[in-house]
Amino acid sequence: MTIPSHRLSPSDSIGAQDMPEVTLVFSRHRNDPAFLKVQLGDLKLGKVHESEIADMNLTNRTVYKGEEFEKIKLLITRRQVRHKSMALLARKPWSTNALSDRLKENSFDPQAVEMEIAYLSEEGWLDDQKSAGLILESLTEKNPTSRTLAEKKLKEKGFDEEAISTALDHYYAKVDLPEILKNMAIERRALLLKTHPDLSAQKQAQRIASQIERRGFDAESIQTAMSQAGFELEEPMSDA
Repeated sequence: MTIPSHRLSPSDSIGAQDMPEVTLVFSRHRNDPAFLKVQLGDLKLGKVHESEIADMNLTNRTVYKGEEFEKIKLLITRRQVRHKSMALLARKPWSTNALSDRLKENSFDPQAVEMEIAYLSEEGWLDDQKSAGLILESLTEKNPTSRTLAEKKLKEKGFDEEAISTALDHYYAKVDLPEILKNMAIERRALLLKTHPDLSAQKQAQRIASQIERRGFDAESIQTAMSQAGFELEEPMSDA
């Protein structure tokens, strides 16, 4: 999907009472025939997919003025916001807050963004609890992650407390963290034996314990995992 070359901002708005008659004009985009360049009077609204133009029942060379102008401008901008939103959601899950901020960073009209965020939520395209769960699964897929670190990561992505709590409760209720950490230690030792065959057993243990610690786990969890994996640490781990 092609991203519109220009978005509207509040500074583009013209008072309805001062607006003369303007003509809505479509023209085929030279480099992307599926899109039409849209211009409302002297105001260039950027590109809109041809199917969206038809869906909005807009007709080329229609004349608007006053409140009609503002309504058409908002309608077209909302469809541009929707196209961008769907493209972003197709790549990865987003929180409502993060998606809204991203769209506004692209200079979309805040009113159009808020209306489309509401629409996407109502239609089920944007679901914070589902998205938080998907991001959590992705975060922990290759590297086990403590609940504390996972909570921090989800907060950074703009999720609210309810969505975070639900995702964490669901995920950590179904996983066996001690078993996962033990397997992680065993896998990391096998890797070290290939990449650093001369590393002493104690150095291996220290390196692996540090890797687990960076995933947010406390000293007791690390000590248990290392012991179950057959490691002995000369100095017990401590929560500094």
